Amino acid sequence: MCPSDERTEVLNANLDRVRRTRNVKPTLQRRRDGSLGCLVSQLAAGRVHAGLSQQEVATRMGTTASAISRLESGKYSRPTLTTIENYALVVGCELTIAVRMPRGWEDVYYDPE
Repeated sequence: MCPSDERTEVLNANLDRVRRTRNVKPTLQRRRDGSLGCLVSQLAAGRVHAGLSQQEVATRMGTTASAISRLESGKYSRPTLTTIENYALVVGCELTIAVRMPRGWEDVYYDPE
């Protein structure tokens, strides 16, 4: 098996593990679109693609491998935006945050003044 095939196999195995609902806390599942769980899956995929272990990410973030494991497994259900930003930075991903208004809200405008 060539290294890229092996990397793909490891990535797919990790993504399957992260996506298993039995490992994801209800707080990650309660969103109808699963956005937080999807974000965590994408971060884990970025780590694997970068060829980094959980320990390497943890060291670069100044935390423990068990904290990274909990984050990726969904057992750490409420990661802060700072944690998500730092993780993305360490694995070389770009983080984009967007707010999407529901249909029919196109004319809603907030003026703080």
